[in-house]
Amino acid sequence: MNIDDLLRIAMERRASDLHLKVGNYPHLRIDGDLTPLTDQPRVSAEDMLTMAFSMMSSARNRNSKRPRKSIWPTASPDWAASA
Repeated sequence: MNIDDLLRIAMERRASDLHLKVGNYPHLRIDGDLTPLTDQPRVSAEDMLTMAFSMMSSARNRNSKRPRKSIWPTASPDWAASA
């Protein structure tokens, strides 16, 4: 099972959402109704992890090409005392 294939099917069927749950068929929300994709295999725990990690890797790769900047919230003692 491949997340790209499932998203392609969702787009072709004009679905607004793709629902994945281990042990169930993938579901598409089409015109407000959840429709199971019974022509696809049920989602296994391994499928779910593979799909999740494939998306995380893509996001990590995209983010690694941009400059990184961290912003950490801080509070000065004066601010904390007046809050």
